[in-house]
Amino acid sequence: MSTAVKEYSNQQLRSIVVYSLDNDLLSSALFAAEKLVAETGDHNEDSKFLYGLVLLKQSRFKCAYNLTANSQHIGCAYVFAKAALKLEKGVEGVYALTSTQSSWESQQFSLSSSYEFERRLMPDPATFFNLLGKLYSSIGDNKESAICHSKALKRNPFIWDSFEELNKLRANFRVKAIYKTPSNPSSFPLSGDSTATYDNSDLRDPFGETRTPNIQPFKSFGNADSSPKTAVVSDTFETPRLNQAAMPSAPTRRLRSSSTSRDTNTFKQPQQPPLSRSKINIPRKSSATEFFQKKTKVLLGSSDGSTSNFMTHENLGAQYLLSLYATYASGYKAMCRFDCFKAIRILNTLPESHLETPWVLSKLGRLHFEIVNYPESKVYFDKLRKLDRTRIEDMEYYSTLLWHLHKEVELCHLAHELVSVDKNAPQTWVAIGNLFSLTREPDEAIKCFHRATQIDEKFSYAYTLQGHEYVANDAYEHALESFRLALLMDPKHYNALYGIGMVYLKLGNFPRAEFHFRKALDINPVNVILICCLGMMLEKLDERDKALHQYQLACKIQPLSALARFKKAQLLFSMEQYHASLIEFESLVAIAPDEASVHYLLGQLYSMAGKKNDAIKQYTIALNLDPKGSHLVKEALEKLSSQ
Repeated sequence: MSTAVKEYSNQQLRSIVVYSLDNDLLSSALFAAEKLVAETGDHNEDSKFLYGLVLLKQSRFKCAYNLTANSQHIGCAYVFAKAALKLEKGVEGVYALTSTQSSWESQQFSLSSSYEFERRLMPDPATFFNLLGKLYSSIGDNKESAICHSKALKRNPFIWDSFEELNKLRANFRVKAIYKTPSNPSSFPLSGDSTATYDNSDLRDPFGETRTPNIQPFKSFGNADSSPKTAVVSDTFETPRLNQAAMPSAPTRRLRSSSTSRDTNTFKQPQQPPLSRSKINIPRKSSATEFFQKKTKVLLGSSDGSTSNFMTHENLGAQYLLSLYATYASGYKAMCRFDCFKAIRILNTLPESHLETPWVLSKLGRLHFEIVNYPESKVYFDKLRKLDRTRIEDMEYYSTLLWHLHKEVELCHLAHELVSVDKNAPQTWVAIGNLFSLTREPDEAIKCFHRATQIDEKFSYAYTLQGHEYVANDAYEHALESFRLALLMDPKHYNALYGIGMVYLKLGNFPRAEFHFRKALDINPVNVILICCLGMMLEKLDERDKALHQYQLACKIQPLSALARFKKAQLLFSMEQYHASLIEFESLVAIAPDEASVHYLLGQLYSMAGKKNDAIKQYTIALNLDPKGSHLVKEALEKLSSQ
């Protein structure tokens, strides 16, 4: 066979492999790739690269790892690093990419709007930096990971993976620097420095930002290298349960037996009421659409007649996408910084069509859950379920929402559907565990949460829920072990710190409980429930002024928080600041009108103020709301009649 014929047949085999990969014909791809390696020889790096890609697609990571080991071909290095990441061999993956970095970083590539028709098989520098960032993260080098992800975004601001990772790492960056529209609308060069900064001290201040130079995130949309070359180089993240760290993702959950609700009377503390949508001040108009309309009006309304003053449709589309991504990014960043109200406001400025997408619905559902606006949260999750009944992601949070709302039938239906979709997903077993917890079967719930951790040993949320069930069983040692495992999987998992604090609270070790509540607040400084827990600890330690400051802070952050206002009013009452306490309780009646304890204490305050009729009215309401506390009300009424 002549050399020309052999080269043609080899090229045809390569095309067969690529075609099969594109159409998910993995058996055909593997068959052709093996023939290609046989035809070109074991030392042909391009053929090994294609063969390795097929093995990655088939999840044969060990085989791909062995095939591409010790190669200086940038494609083989990429395959090797991907396999190393899956096999938890991060150090080797980092070495493979850093040893070939001078080759793959120097590639010239720009993202073109016609990329769909200009297939590129070899990963570009942005993709390499994204993978390198994940590898650094897997070996615990968060600083280098943040730097690599920021370099990936500098080269391609649309790699959402890297943006998510930067937020999980709590790196300092400005969204406007990543998605900045250049002053020259005719080109979008990928230049400038948008590298994010990372420092352990940043973890203590999730709102801290540093100035970064402006970037211009696009290269010219007509200059993409369209040649799908592969032979580029030949050698060379009731007791309230709180949320997961890194973002407000894990739900708050109230256990049925809580020492925090045992006061001088038998009435329960008021639960948080739903918050009105109008309180969040949602803008009416889409920021991305509004930006696009303004830009179009200005740029296309020029009067000098010169075509140079007009933007092409392509560049207008590019600017619109930058603005759209910036809105998404700002909302997601606010969410990861636990600024839930801001995140809700930003996400609600998205175009109407985007508000009905699964990603936005899931985030709005979780954000409303975080601010204890359960009815509104359920509205969004119900929309999400209607849109995609087979969705597994985020269903662990939805199941806990149903737990809070005591929706046993809906939770049972959800668990049944998730089992039919994927019985081996950890979210499925969390939903089943929540169902058993709701039906007061903690032992079965613990088994389900344990099963979730067996499926995914890094699923920190399941460890935390398991810990709360152990607390319900008074098995405090097992609870502490579960919470610590959650922290081992995710050091920023602040609701596990909250769980440890609650265990020490129940054990009467108030200093250690205070320590863990403060550690949780270091991660999430604006969580009202955590602030109130710290206030309760300060009360136990007889530091009432400091406790009052915490409750005032909680009320300032979330004025409609029934828990925060109740604790503040109750403390003012115990400090004999009756007038201030009366004002708080009168406000609280409007927020939590169905809480007997509020009406009972308000009745006591009216009695002290000599307002006998008002006191009788409040005592009567308390008696109707909670007949079990009738002995307390009767004693109060008898005392009032004897005055």
